[in-house]
Amino acid sequence: MAHQQTGRVYSWFAMALGCIIVSVLYGYWAGYRIPIRTHVATKPVTLYGDAVGMVEPIESVIGSVLPGERCRFIQVAVAVEMMFTYRVMCGDLNGWTDSGSAFAPRLDPYEPF
Repeated sequence: MAHQQTGRVYSWFAMALGCIIVSVLYGYWAGYRIPIRTHVATKPVTLYGDAVGMVEPIESVIGSVLPGERCRFIQVAVAVEMMFTYRVMCGDLNGWTDSGSAFAPRLDPYEPF
């Protein structure tokens, strides 16, 4: 009863909710996505070890994803001027690609989930 009279329960709840909102907004601003939806590869996709590995000279290929494999969209970055790169997790592969159109649904740099 004392908590209800002083309002401390509501202040802790508001502080916790505020921290969660700030964390989600910072993550979205930094390029991270909440990987809820799965994206299916429609074409073979090469995954690279870092976001700028696909710019000439090409380096750090970690593997490729075959058509039909399910992937989760984790992060988006801009490797070069207006060139979006997408970090995806497909099974045990976790890498970057610039082939957003090779997935269904298409990887969109502005989607939150």
